[in-house]
Amino acid sequence: MSPLTSKKETQAFLGTIGFWRMHIPEYSQIVIPLYLVTRKKNNFHWGPEQQQAFAQIKQEIAHAVALGPVRMDQM
Repeated sequence: MSPLTSKKETQAFLGTIGFWRMHIPEYSQIVIPLYLVTRKKNNFHWGPEQQQAFAQIKQEIAHAVALGPVRMDQM
């Protein structure tokens, strides 16, 4: 996945990965640089902090453990 190029893309990405926030330790700390570029008062600037956060959150999602519903018939 290539780096994000606009506020809208960043907002869409954050909305998509929001599902995983409960499965990723320190999620809120990792994505702070991404949220900063979406603020109205800030111009969009994709810097090293955003790239590092983007790479880290993608890695965390790839390794996140998602649990499924308990199936009583298999117990």
